Amino acid sequence: MSRKTRFALPLAALVALVAAAPAMSTTRGTNGLIVYTQELRPDHFQLFTIHPDGSGAKQITHAVNAGNPDWSPNGKTIVAEMERAQGGGIWLMAPDGGRARNLTPKGEQGQPAFSPDAHWIAYERDVADGNNGI
Repeated sequence: MSRKTRFALPLAALVALVAAAPAMSTTRGTNGLIVYTQELRPDHFQLFTIHPDGSGAKQITHAVNAGNPDWSPNGKTIVAEMERAQGGGIWLMAPDGGRARNLTPKGEQGQPAFSPDAHWIAYERDVADGNNGI
């Protein structure tokens, strides 16, 4: 076995591992928008959408804070953590940030994610210090 052959297999395995690493953003599919969280100033976060080519960045939330978004599988809805005057929790909204509604009005929830069939939304719930969440 030549020296080139011995190094080719480990390099190919490394490339496969890097390619399989999860993305830190969420997209509504091929050539669709990406939704992401941006810190506008210290401890103030909002949601933005952007095209895959980096054009058309648009702020879609104007809340106290917003973050951890996820697209629905059909790309028609976004779920995210959001703190607004009406309360904090998991909010469901249109891709432009409109028609937002709070799914968890007791707050203390985070990291929402749609199930693959979009019938469920999973999220974490803080039950420390006697807070029973929902």
